[in-house]
Amino acid sequence: MYPIKNPRSGLVVFIVSLIALTLRGQSIIEIGSSTDLWDVSRGTAITAVSGVASPYHVENAFGGRLPTVFGAQLFDHIFTDNRPAGYVHYIEWRTTNAVAVRSFHLHAQGDGADVDNGREFDRFTLKTKSPGSSSFDRVLYTSTFQHPFRFKDYSQRLLVAANVAPVLASEFRAEFTDRGNRFWSGPRVIELDGFDQRLPLEVHPAVELVWATELGRRYQVQWTDSLSSDIWNNLGSVIEGTGKEWRNFDATSSAQGVRYYRMVELP
Repeated sequence: MYPIKNPRSGLVVFIVSLIALTLRGQSIIEIGSSTDLWDVSRGTAITAVSGVASPYHVENAFGGRLPTVFGAQLFDHIFTDNRPAGYVHYIEWRTTNAVAVRSFHLHAQGDGADVDNGREFDRFTLKTKSPGSSSFDRVLYTSTFQHPFRFKDYSQRLLVAANVAPVLASEFRAEFTDRGNRFWSGPRVIELDGFDQRLPLEVHPAVELVWATELGRRYQVQWTDSLSSDIWNNLGSVIEGTGKEWRNFDATSSAQGVRYYRMVELP
């Protein structure tokens, strides 16, 4: 409930009813798949989670339809807030039977540039267990992200669509590394879908970035679309210097015009 005071009359008006009615009048936003291998409708069970921001529900990341704030029309999951940069949030889940995973989709979204792209995460890692292992020791996929997120399909908030080495498994773990850039930095995950078919091969242009680093120093790579602008966006997470060259690729398929890069040393 949000009280607003009219400066002329001194009248305090509560607008919660109007907000609720507006949201109820909106159509439900359908994102992701309801027939994928990891959907809760197929018996997937959440076995562990690092923490959930109230009133969100981790099942929503796997096709759940549990309402959140003001009966929001987007069924999402948000991890616990106020965690430091580098903190690893996680979800572990188990399917009813072993499933043959060959690809996955990750749908996610931050809160926007006006709040420093809060709720975006620096790194995503997908894991499973090797045969006979008691720990999630097999990495199926890992990637770092620049901010703001660059989507493969913004209408579906599709952040990642990727193939993995085919695996037959029933236990999985997803990790999301917190940016720690604001109090409300708990990553938002809209949906994580696993599929038994490989995605078509995609080839995108990219630029390779190479910088020398010194042992014990910390760096951040940044980019901008214009050298006359004072706005620089972080590319990926903080780099710990090793004394060797740091190398990484930045896909340029969605870039508009020229893009400039720099590496800054952090305190």
